[in-house]
Amino acid sequence: KLMQSTQDGFNRPQAAEMLSEIDISSQEVIRILADELRTTEETAYDNLRNIADSLKTALKNNLFVVTVSRLKDVLQEPLNMSNDGERYYYCYKVLWHCAQNMTYPAFYQAWHQQEGVDNTTTPDSQSLNQGDLPQSLQSAIANDPQLSQIIHLICIDGSQFIEPDHPAAEIYDQMLDQNCPECDRVPETMPALKLYWNSLKRNSDKRMVLVFYASSTDTTSDEGTTMSCPYSSAFLTVLSKFGRENFVITWQRFDYIPLKFFAPSQTIEDVVKWIREKVIEE
Repeated sequence: KLMQSTQDGFNRPQAAEMLSEIDISSQEVIRILADELRTTEETAYDNLRNIADSLKTALKNNLFVVTVSRLKDVLQEPLNMSNDGERYYYCYKVLWHCAQNMTYPAFYQAWHQQEGVDNTTTPDSQSLNQGDLPQSLQSAIANDPQLSQIIHLICIDGSQFIEPDHPAAEIYDQMLDQNCPECDRVPETMPALKLYWNSLKRNSDKRMVLVFYASSTDTTSDEGTTMSCPYSSAFLTVLSKFGRENFVITWQRFDYIPLKFFAPSQTIEDVVKWIREKVIEE
C-alpha cells in the first residue's frame, strides 16, 4: 500500500527493498514491483536500480513467468532514449535475469503468452517447469482422495547429481530424505539400487512411484543432442527396467527407451491423470 500510494521518491524504492526482504514472494508482490519498475516517473530514475534489485531478490520458481509477461512490453515499445533509456535498461536487466533462470522453452512461452493468463491458472494446471515441483506434485496427490491413500511419490532431483553417469548412491540418499527405509549396505550400482527398489515395493502398503526431474537448468547435454538433459540415455535405459510406475520430466525425449516422459511444459494435472490410469486402473 505504501508503494502504491506514496509519491515520495525515497520511500518507494525503500519500500520495494523491504518488501523483497520479507521473503513472501507471490504473484501480487511481483506485479507490484514489476509495475513500479516499468511505470516509474522520470524524477525517480535514480531509484530504478534499487527497484530492479528488489524485484530480482523476490523472484522464485514460477514467478519468473509473471515477471517476463509483465515487463516484455517495455522492450517492445518505441524507445525514446532521452526519457526511457534507464527504465528500458533496468527492465532489460531483470528480463535477462529471468532468462538465465528459466529454460528457453519456458521463457519463450512466457514472452508470447497474453497478459492475464497467469491469473486463471489453478495448482493442477501449473506447468511442471518449476523449482518447487515435488511440493506441487505431493500437494496434488494429497488432494486426491483415492491417490492419497495408495501412492507414495518419490521425487529425485537429477540436477544435483555429482556423478550423473553413476548416481545410484545419490538417488538412494535422496530417497532416504523422503521417508524410505535404510538398507544394510548403500546401493552403489544401479543393479543394487534396483534390488533395493524392488524390496521397497514388496514391503510397502502403498504403490511406489519414482519421478525424476531437474530443479536447475544448469545441466549437461546428452551427447549428440541440443536439448539440455541431466540424464544420459544409458542411465534412462537402465531406469526403464525399474518398472512402469516411474517417469522422467525432461525436454529431451528418448523414443527408443520404454520409459514415460513428460515435457516440463505439461501440467501437474497431466501427471496425476497418468498416475491414475497407469498405476491404478491398469
